[in-house]
Amino acid sequence: MDVAMVDMHTPGDDGFWARVRRFLKRFVIDMNPNPTEAWMRRPNLDFILDLDQSTLNGIGFGEPLSALSFLGPADEFMPMVAICVAENGRKLGKAEKSYNASYRADGIGISTDKQFILDSFSISLQPEGDTPAVKAYTGKFVFNGQTMDTAAIDTVDSLLRVFGSPARDEEDPTGRHPYRRHLIYNRPGVMWMIFVDQTTRTQSLFVSETKSSNSKVSDAD
Repeated sequence: MDVAMVDMHTPGDDGFWARVRRFLKRFVIDMNPNPTEAWMRRPNLDFILDLDQSTLNGIGFGEPLSALSFLGPADEFMPMVAICVAENGRKLGKAEKSYNASYRADGIGISTDKQFILDSFSISLQPEGDTPAVKAYTGKFVFNGQTMDTAAIDTVDSLLRVFGSPARDEEDPTGRHPYRRHLIYNRPGVMWMIFVDQTTRTQSLFVSETKSSNSKVSDAD
């Protein structure tokens, strides 16, 4: 079973249906107030993503979203719907609501369950050309007790030297996806997923709690 991300806006897509999707997205946002809006950002923040402990600046999975209030207001706060599916696409369980908070200038993404309990982090290893653009994560990460810059894992070769062989290494045979390849590492209670672009540069790192089954994800409507 795999994790599939479906975005309501496709780059370069314009016209009637693009406007409809943007309207629906705006409607969803309006119906789901952003709980981070009143947060005050702590000045001069330095970030540490600890892969040994699965924490961002000491805050980990199972803690409330409000524990990260020092990040300030999110640039985007979106509800999502997670549907458990088998490899044949058959629905396995009840759809579950979750939330994603994006901090574009920091290159950080945060996800929670429907009760705003943290269950995943993501960092952008390279800038992403959306509008507004997502900048690359400038913080550090910890692995096997060592603190490193993201430059230590900015290509597939360097990633393999640091992390070792992944549990899964898959490529997109169609070439349609912006990420050509993804690598998956399983650790007790967590999964790491690293996306790779067409030039073998690593683009993003996702760290998530291991669920009993994987999910197919789409924006809530």
